[in-house]
Amino acid sequence: KCKMCKLIDIENPEVFWVDNVNYDVATAIEKLCRKKMITAVLQPFRLERSNPLDIIFIGTEESEVFVFDITAFGDQAFDLGLRQLLESNDIIKLLFNCPDAADTLNVIHSVCLQNFFRRSNLGGNAPKKPCIK
Repeated sequence: KCKMCKLIDIENPEVFWVDNVNYDVATAIEKLCRKKMITAVLQPFRLERSNPLDIIFIGTEESEVFVFDITAFGDQAFDLGLRQLLESNDIIKLLFNCPDAADTLNVIHSVCLQNFFRRSNLGGNAPKKPCIK
């Protein structure tokens, strides 16, 4: 069972490895942008604000889990639509396990996360510092 699936208790997930070999980034983003709500686990190698993210798991209510390998793509994944998805005000994002995720996304990856809630602090939907574009 994938790490995200354990966190959000998905029984039989359909996992898509988004790496342009097994599943195309643009196709994954197009599919995810049609959702009203997604869940996300943002995983840096070390949990420090100055470290880039290594992997992002994004889940849907339909038990789909999209695994984005940021180490392999670098910021190209964000340029290919991941930034648009995470900055969308039309999609609710529920974040798990990374209290500084919004700050890390903004500082390292230039993503201004919008319309999100942290599992540990539902209702807190603003990064610690304003997003810098």
